[in-house]
Order: sequence, then C-alpha cells, then structure tokens
Amino acid sequence: MMIKNSLIVVMLGLLLVLSLGIARNDHGYQSAMHQALDLISHNHAYLSQKRIDWSCIESTYLEQAKQAQNDHEILKVFENLMLEFTDNHMTLNTNDSESYRLFSPVKVIKQGNGFMVDDIWKSKLSVTTPVQIGDQFIDLNGQTSQQIIDDFPTQCVDKNRVETQQWMINKALAGVYSKPRLLRLKNPKKVYAVNLDTLTYKTSDNLLDFTVEDNLAIITINDSLGNTNLIKEFDETLDQLSTTDGLILDLRNTISGGDSYMARAIMGRLVDKIQAYQKHQYLEKQEGAVGVNRIWVEYVEPRGSHYDKPLVVLSNYWTGSMGEGLTIGLQGMERATWIGSEMAGLLGAVNQFKINTLWFSIQMPVEQLFRIDGVPRDQTKPDRVLKPSGNQQDDVLQKAISHLKQKMQQG
Repeated sequence: MMIKNSLIVVMLGLLLVLSLGIARNDHGYQSAMHQALDLISHNHAYLSQKRIDWSCIESTYLEQAKQAQNDHEILKVFENLMLEFTDNHMTLNTNDSESYRLFSPVKVIKQGNGFMVDDIWKSKLSVTTPVQIGDQFIDLNGQTSQQIIDDFPTQCVDKNRVETQQWMINKALAGVYSKPRLLRLKNPKKVYAVNLDTLTYKTSDNLLDFTVEDNLAIITINDSLGNTNLIKEFDETLDQLSTTDGLILDLRNTISGGDSYMARAIMGRLVDKIQAYQKHQYLEKQEGAVGVNRIWVEYVEPRGSHYDKPLVVLSNYWTGSMGEGLTIGLQGMERATWIGSEMAGLLGAVNQFKINTLWFSIQMPVEQLFRIDGVPRDQTKPDRVLKPSGNQQDDVLQKAISHLKQKMQQG
C-alpha cells in the first residue's frame, strides 16, 4: 500500500512539474498568431493578388509562435510574417535593433541575372554619392544577391518571382538597424564600395520650404503630410506665391506618407471645381454571405483662393503612401505633370489592428486604391521619367523648371 501511495505521489509530482512547464511556455503567443492570421485573412485588401501560400503561412507561423519563448522571439516571428507580404505598408507599429528599416537611399531592380541601381535619393542626400544609375550590384556585406535572397527570413513567399527578389534586395539595402550596410557596386570604369550608414541627409525643421526661381515657385514638403499644421503653412505659402507664373510641388521626401485630409486640403487650393481624384475598393463581407466589392470615388473640393498657374509634381521612390495619393490625384485630374520616377508602390489604404495579448499592432492595407481612370495606384507611371545624374546639381528639379518654362511659352 505504501508503494502504491508513493507511486501516486510521484505521478502527481510529475504532473505538477509538467503543468508548470506548460504554464511557463504558454505566453499566449499562439493565440495571438491565430488572431493575427484571422485579421489578415479577413481584412487584407490584396491577399488574393499576393500569390501567398496561405496553408504554408498558417502552419509555419503558428508553429513558430508556439515555439517562441519570450517577447523578443515573438516579435521576430511577427516581423517575418510581415515580410512574407513584400510590401512596406504591411508592418508592425514597433521595432527593435534587429528590425529592418523601411527604405534605403538606393533602389535596385533586376537586370538579367543580376541587379542594377535604378534610383538614388539624391534630393535628400546632403553630399553627392558615388552611386550612379545603372551601376551593377556586386554584394552587400559580402553577400551576393542570390545569397541574400536564399537567406531572407521568409518561408512561404515565392523567391523565384522577379518582383519578390527585387523587394528582398531593396529590403536588405534598407538593412537591420544593428548591422552595417557595406555595398559594393561596379560600372565600366571601376569597382567601388559605399557604406550606406555613413551617408548624411539634408534636414529641415520646417514642415515645408519654398523658393522662387525665374518667377516659378518651388514648394518642398518635408515629410510632413501627416501633420495637420501643414495646411496652414501651405495656405500661407501659396498666398505669398500667388503672383508666380508656375508651381513645382516637390514630394520627393514624403516617405512616411500621411492622411488624405492633408492631401485634399492641398489639392483644394489647386482646383476650381469639385473633381474626382481617387477610387477606393474593398471586399465587403457579411456573416454567412458571399463577399461583395464596394467601390466608391473620392472627390476634392476647391477651397480658398485658386492657384491656376501650370503645375509640376516631383515624385520618386521615396514618395510614399499619401504622397503617392497626392501625386496620382493631381495627375489623374490633369492638373499637374508628374515628373520623376516610379514611387514607393505601397499598397492601398491602411488600418491598424491591435493584437489582444501583445503590445503591438499590425498595419495592413484594407482598401485597394486606384487613380481615377482605374489604374492601380502602385502601378502608375510618371508623365515624364527623369532620374538623378551624378553631378551636384538637382538636375530633376532643373528639368522640371525647364518644362514649366516651355509650357508657358507654348501658352
């Protein structure tokens, strides 16, 4: 009888140890991942277009969430989940030293079996960089492009697609905060290295800056489309510039995006009648019923005194989110000529979703966005493609000035 009682005590002890172990490992991470995947599957506006293996996503990230032992590990799991969507609009509202930045000052595209420089953030860099459009990518931190793609911390996205590969190399160029970014490039004249972390950037404490050249106004928005004080600044500035012969609106430093409230306020000073500027679409689902697309058009209304002179908008790869919306709005209304290069290509209008048991939220696109003629915002092109050269002059701006002068001469 004593032996039997002893066995019972031992078994109860083992069960207690096991239950304590399970309790220690049960951080609620897997239930948090279940919630996140449910939110994504029901709200992501581009999910059917992303060609994502959803069964792989579920099995991979539910298991990784189960295995995570602390907050740092679960953060990495969620960050890697975001990377599967190859879109900088799909992010968390937190990061740490091992998180990826959103963007690099250099953009590359696939060319043949390698990659080449396609755009440079010259308008933001404080000194001229040796990097030139067309230079060939050799390696980053000693890793070739193929090694970067192979090692990229995603499990489910198709790494053979060109669009995916380009996004991954550009994300690697954006880099992890705690790691160096030593880039090697080549052109017919030389092989050279650039430390992307030592590049310096122009700074301004102003929401916008402006100048006048040959009676042409140039307004530069300093990544402030998310600041409501910009409206007052823009109104006062445009009033001062009312007698100029033309306007260049420089959106090449609006990578953080903003709000359509600010965009409509800016466009409202540049139109003389109510005009449609953007189309929205999302799949509306009600419980137990088939999903039905809801499509609507957003308008801009004139406000204040109307600036009616010719207009150019400058946009590039570092024109993001609402900067993209402002660009396609002015282009689609035929109010402005878009000069520059392709923009950031961020998908849709976003919303934040809180993960109940964790300290962060997921941002994802919940509506598809289109130029008023139906072209998806992320696929729009400039009216005139211009990319920066290697000289010290802001040649894209100078060509925009020349374009306005020519347009005025033509009447």
